[in-house]
Amino acid sequence: MARHGVSIALACRTSVSYTHLIPGVTQHMLTVQLRELEADGLITRTVFAEVPPRVEYAMTTATKELEPTILSLLAWWEEFGKSAGACQPAPVPPAHGNRSTRQS
Repeated sequence: MARHGVSIALACRTSVSYTHLIPGVTQHMLTVQLRELEADGLITRTVFAEVPPRVEYAMTTATKELEPTILSLLAWWEEFGKSAGACQPAPVPPAHGNRSTRQS
């Protein structure tokens, strides 16, 4: 699940306008993220037969159980995310003898 998806899932706790949750998010991307979260069983979607149409999303029991962990990860990201993104991965040591293990 994308980082924005986590934010969206947590926002389902309250009544918010999701397009204002993440600056610069498009309606299309928001819809894609919400559908992925729903498909993963992390949120539920309720459609109301009203004019104009209204849709509400809510966290599932599974997501509510994950909330402390998710909030902790988001707090870590806020503190270290930018610097962690600038880190270079450790070099991978070469394989012994650098021979192919494929058999003919």
